Amino acid sequence: MDTKVTLERLYADLVTTLKSRLAVAEDKDVQTKKGEQINIGTVANGVAETVRPLLESRSFPESFVDQDANMQPLDFSHAAKLEIECHPLMEQALVQVRDGTTNVLVEGQYPRSVAQVIVKAILLGRRKFSYPTEIPAAETALKGFSKWFPKVLNKIAMGCGMSAVGTSYEEDVYNAVLDTLHLDTHISSPEFYGDVRLHN
Repeated sequence: MDTKVTLERLYADLVTTLKSRLAVAEDKDVQTKKGEQINIGTVANGVAETVRPLLESRSFPESFVDQDANMQPLDFSHAAKLEIECHPLMEQALVQVRDGTTNVLVEGQYPRSVAQVIVKAILLGRRKFSYPTEIPAAETALKGFSKWFPKVLNKIAMGCGMSAVGTSYEEDVYNAVLDTLHLDTHISSPEFYGDVRLHN
């Protein structure tokens, strides 16, 4: 090329240029992902606010049982984290609630319907509530819940579908709405058995 630039210098400059271009491309990718996260969070907050009045219109399980039902209070409001274990034992279920450590807050064997009421209330984001101690009242609460809560989920799904983030992000928005409303993803299961960690 009739120049004093050496081949080594040419290669070195080429490597430097490529590294610079890659760094710019990576920065753009990071900025795009941050923008997506911000957009998803913003949309999720908007959807959550439209759903919140319906969600707060009923208090599970108290709103789904008769006033004369025998109720037992539970209060986990002081725990930053909760871990739930629920295991079926014939017609009973063992429920254990910990505060994210080995400290057990509640442990007991309950009729399966009563256990599911306790678990569902916690998965629903309740940290202070009263549950029915007798099977008929617990079954009534669960039946009422199964009729009411799908309306909440449908409203969330409709809000996500009408959002402007695009269909490829609907699932991300849906999960973000659940997080915003403190709803665990297991709440839609007819029955929950196993273990799960929750955050307030």
